[in-house]
Amino acid sequence: MTIPPRYVPKFSHKDWIDNEDRVQAGGEEGINIRFHKLESEFRTLADEHINPLIRFVTPLATPEEAFLSLVPVLIPTRTDSGQTQAAQPWLISTDVAHKAAGQEQAHGLMNVILPEGAEITSLKVFGTKSGEGTLTVSLRHKDLTGSGAQDLVKVTALNTPTSLDPPARVSNATHRYFLVADLTGAPSDADSVKLSCFQIAYR
Repeated sequence: MTIPPRYVPKFSHKDWIDNEDRVQAGGEEGINIRFHKLESEFRTLADEHINPLIRFVTPLATPEEAFLSLVPVLIPTRTDSGQTQAAQPWLISTDVAHKAAGQEQAHGLMNVILPEGAEITSLKVFGTKSGEGTLTVSLRHKDLTGSGAQDLVKVTALNTPTSLDPPARVSNATHRYFLVADLTGAPSDADSVKLSCFQIAYR
């Protein structure tokens, strides 16, 4: 915080003299001008001196929350068994990822860039799901040295935020962050899953 300079009052009242001065509203020495000068004095005192000190000594009860809303552009992933072939992908149409008809499962991931030092508080997945099948969307981080990825939060219910407890602090110097969306056990064409947005809340 920058300490404001010493406050020097700008308004100085000149006393009226009984039976000599005539009190009036207009004019250079009128009541209107004097009160406007007082208003200006109070405004300067508040904006430049009092309010900055109040903001400095009063901590925020809750840091302001921000949101990163992402279109689900999911690239195919490899199978969990370590085989070289790609797992069944999500189909991307305009700004929605969905399961292909007759496909039992869908797997994909996407990179996420978050502000350095931010605290991730929740993940919310927007979309629709009908029929059978198990859907999981995870926000993960992975050490830049190549060690195994870890889940920061895992979402299984659509359109409802899932909180991180405690929040996870972003460190882009040591980790990279990405989302993984996996759907399994949905063989029927009636098993419809559409993902329209991934929303990460942070502060």
